[in-house]
Amino acid sequence: MTATKNWSRDEVILALGVYAITPATKINQKNKTIQELAELLGRTPGAVSFKLSNLLELDKHRRGGPKGFSNFSKTDREVMCRYSVEGDPGNLKLDLLHDTLAELCNERSSPFYIPAKLRALRESLVIEAPPIGKEVLIITKARLNQSYFRSSVLANCEDRCVITECSIPSLLEAAHILPWAVSSEARMEISNGISLIPLFHKAYDQNLLGITADGEVKISKKLLQSGDELFRSFMVEVEGKKLRLENYRTPINRDYLSQKYRDFLSQS
Repeated sequence: MTATKNWSRDEVILALGVYAITPATKINQKNKTIQELAELLGRTPGAVSFKLSNLLELDKHRRGGPKGFSNFSKTDREVMCRYSVEGDPGNLKLDLLHDTLAELCNERSSPFYIPAKLRALRESLVIEAPPIGKEVLIITKARLNQSYFRSSVLANCEDRCVITECSIPSLLEAAHILPWAVSSEARMEISNGISLIPLFHKAYDQNLLGITADGEVKISKKLLQSGDELFRSFMVEVEGKKLRLENYRTPINRDYLSQKYRDFLSQS
């Protein structure tokens, strides 16, 4: 019988990187991203899928879930803790994880250099700085890790808008609960993001739509009274809808929702 090869710390970090952008329902050996990671690491898709399942169970276990599952390793625990908000396991610090992944994927001397493989992960990382123009230099502030934030938030919300249940990823955006400019510490916390269609994303940012700490949707009078009859009836249907935010792999931060909702009330 062939001995099982132990997972290195770097391999577990790469697995966690893929775990963050993979909805829990899509953790299986048929997942193309999991297959690509398996090829990169020289492992079977089944083994990689099992590792991601271990991370999922570790996530649940550390949040007070069932204690019977014990296949996660000491390295799994250490990596999960290293890249989670202190005291809130599984609430990944996506900026720290993003930077580590970028280093692993961009180090040409590393066995983890990814020239073409692991497309889903590579496309969500900003690995190389954009070239400087020959004639004009434009200096601007850029949110370099927003693509990874979006991928992770959508995965956490099972690739669905939390309000409409729209499940077409190209029509979804990752909305910050506490705005980027307001809270630097929470900017890249996975619990500070929700998946929304663009209309509701903009409405949420502009406090035309609010979400209470209990997940109830509130619509401003301005939005309720805009548009034609069809649009207004749609807004009436959305008003008061109760979201099941506790169902997500990483629970949405209720304190952040409460802070944001106070802004909504002050402007309604």
